[in-house]
Amino acid sequence: EPCRELSAQFSNYTGWGGADGIFLAPLDGVERRPENGGAPRETIAIFSDSLVGTSDPVTHRRKSYMVVNNTAAYVHGEPGGKLHFDFMYNTDEAGNPVGMIEIEGKTRNDREFYRGDFYWLQDCIVHNGRLYSFTDNMTEYKEGAEGFQFKITGVDRVAFDIQDGRIDFAHPAITSTP
Repeated sequence: EPCRELSAQFSNYTGWGGADGIFLAPLDGVERRPENGGAPRETIAIFSDSLVGTSDPVTHRRKSYMVVNNTAAYVHGEPGGKLHFDFMYNTDEAGNPVGMIEIEGKTRNDREFYRGDFYWLQDCIVHNGRLYSFTDNMTEYKEGAEGFQFKITGVDRVAFDIQDGRIDFAHPAITSTP
């Protein structure tokens, strides 16, 4: 049965409104359940394509939105298994939502869907105080079918430092893979 309390956290009418490519990792790197009755571990959730914008609270129809290549959320746990999500995404100088990673000369954040080069973050782990994720390195491909004007150009490994329980998304360390 649906957990209405948890589902309600994903019923946002302003801001983060949904995503695909959902990956989670506990910030302490310990991949096991808490002891009976213990609070769930602080966790990071990373998302691939995400919808950010507004929707009508009555009709639930989207009024305006943008597709952002990567967003994230901190997942806070309470004893008894309750969870709370703090969603986040980057914005450009004009306040428009953009992806979490922009590397000079390699990727760029763009308001136009699938334009230029961009990353889709994939599965992740935390090890020795760093969040690691593999990426799908994507580029626009205008010859693709409608809705699929993109193609993969490679895979990188990206690492982010964790400082005071927060991911430093502004300074990724990127390693190309063969």
